[in-house]
Amino acid sequence: MVVNATNVTVGQPMDLYSLILSGGVGFVGGFALGYAVKKILKLLLLGVGLMIAAVLYLDHIGVVEIKWSRFQEWLASIVENLKGTLALYHSVGVSVPLVGFGAGFLLGLKYG
Repeated sequence: MVVNATNVTVGQPMDLYSLILSGGVGFVGGFALGYAVKKILKLLLLGVGLMIAAVLYLDHIGVVEIKWSRFQEWLASIVENLKGTLALYHSVGVSVPLVGFGAGFLLGLKYG
């Protein structure tokens, strides 16, 4: 008999109660994390926006000089790194807790 990480016998059908429980726990955890992430991101983006506005103002009055070509190169490198990271997520297997977590996370982001 082979048992996987969730103590469910491999090859045997999962009962409905265990299926709902594992999906529900993932959903609640995902919702809580999504809600918290959205609140934190709002604060971080506000701070980043204020810093960008300050730097652009300092550039406008001549206190600092922004090298836009170097900035574009930096952004292009970030986009390339993200492409590789997103390709990794396509290879991840789907399970009931993961689907519940994903759904809860998206709803948490929406309502957070």
